[in-house]
Formats: sequence, structure tokens, C-alpha cells
Amino acid sequence: MAEEPDPRFDRAVELFRNALTEAGLRPIKTPKEEASTGWYSTVAKWPGRPNICVYFDRWLETPEQHFWFGFEGSKDQLAKLANDIDGAVRVPIKYPSDFKNVPDAAVKHFVETNGGFVYEQHAKPHYLGVYDVGFPLHEPDAVLVSQAAAFIIDLIKIAELSRRKPTDRLALILARQGQGEFRERLDNIWEGRCAVTKCSVRQALRASHIKPWTSSTDEERLSGENGLLLTATLDALFDSFLISFGDDGRMLFSPSLPAEERKLLMLEPNSRLSRSPPAKQKEYLLLHRAQSEQRYGNSMVIANADPC
Repeated sequence: MAEEPDPRFDRAVELFRNALTEAGLRPIKTPKEEASTGWYSTVAKWPGRPNICVYFDRWLETPEQHFWFGFEGSKDQLAKLANDIDGAVRVPIKYPSDFKNVPDAAVKHFVETNGGFVYEQHAKPHYLGVYDVGFPLHEPDAVLVSQAAAFIIDLIKIAELSRRKPTDRLALILARQGQGEFRERLDNIWEGRCAVTKCSVRQALRASHIKPWTSSTDEERLSGENGLLLTATLDALFDSFLISFGDDGRMLFSPSLPAEERKLLMLEPNSRLSRSPPAKQKEYLLLHRAQSEQRYGNSMVIANADPC
């Protein structure tokens, strides 16, 4: 018997459902149900496809609880989904039998080496989803849920590309991964350097969409004005709407990223883009700031406006 649900679970379910609803999925409000040692809830319906749910359960028989976000459906539904996203993301190896009779250390190693992304086979149903250990930013929960929702929506959008011409599908998938034509355009615009730090170590740079790939048109997904070349840390923060940029290029912060955390991340108070955003890019950045405020419920701030 699970204990009374942690308020974290109810809040995470609400945030997750809202994010999926904004993406056009049909929300489902079912009573939360008991998992083996925690709770789960189905949050959205993907017509003709697996439902989307969230779990909050004990981690490998330890007192620590972790979130899991993903798809729950029949064997055929999950097999089709895995086939449709293959080539865009690394589909995890199937792990049978609910991890039964497998040492905890082996399960932990399997989950972590797959980036938290696991395909679990049960008698009924099957699951394809991601544990919270797979995300670079685990706290606060609003950030975690934001990353998880973006990941799930990405998979849905990729699956829906399965009906497109192979060449079009490849170009759009490469853009999602920050590669191909999209990356080349950003390399040219920013001369192969981070738009903020001017770091030129290619392995440390990411091509980041301003208007998220999932909500962009095909043209916007490939547009250089809808992108910034950023170091991996800045990309993770920008993709999670914890930082953004003003019309003058100054870096702005969500209050959900406290000043002490900004110091640990070595974010300079007066950081800014190395070039002023052109008019079209300002439109994308305005949308990005609005999404941050909608997601975290507060306006972005300039770092040096914080009290000492």
C-alpha cells in the first residue's frame, strides 16, 4: 500500500498535463492510482496511439522516489512508436519482466547508460519512457517536468513525420538534433562561436532553437534566425526557459533560477549576445520570454537587478 501521495506528485501531474495540452494533446483527468510503492496517473490521450502517463515511485527498493514520464500501451502500439522514432532518437533496448530477478545495480546501470530512456516489456501493458535521471536539470520539479514534456512532445512530433518523404523527414530530424542545414546556418551566423561566450570548441556547442522545434513550422525549424549557437550548459538552460535574451541582447533569468545557482553555473551578470538580434529574431525571443513566464509564472529579470 502506497502512502499518501507527495504534493510534488500532484503538482508534477498538473504541470505535465498542462504542457501536453498546450501542445494539442487531449488531457485526461483520472484519479491518481497506486503503483507498487508510489503513485501514477494517466494525463493525456494521443488518438490511436499509446496514452501518456507519469509515475512517482520508489527507486530500486530504496527510500528515494523518482519520476518517470512516458507512453503506456499495447505491445503493437509501442512497437509501432519505437519504429516511427527510430533514427531520430536511440530507441532503448527492450528490458523484460519489469526488471524482476535482476540485481538493482544492473538495472541502475542499464537505465543510466540509456539516458534514462527505457522500453519495458510487461505482460500487459508495455512502457516506453524516461526516468528523471535522464535529464541534465533535475530541480526544481517545474524544470524537470518542462524537460520531460518537451522530450515526450518531441517523440510525438517525430512519430508524426513518419508519413513524410524520407529526405524531408531527415532534414527536419537533423534540425531537431541541432545538425545538418540548421547547424550550418548557425555556424555561419555566429562564425562557429557561442553566441554569448564566444567559445569555439565545436564539441561544446549546441544549435538551439528559440521557438521550440515541436511548435515550429518546417521553415522555422530550419531558419537561422530561429536559432542560437550556445555552449551545452547555456543550451540546457535556454531550452528549459530558465534564461532568455532581451531585444538588446542582454541575458535575462527566470526567478526560478536563484542567484546562488547562477553563481554555481558561472553565469556572468552582464552576459549578452555578441551581436544584436535582427528584427525577426526579436520576434522569436519575445515568444521565448513569454513561454518562460507562462511556464514558471513570473517575469524574467536582469541579473544585476537582484539585491546583494
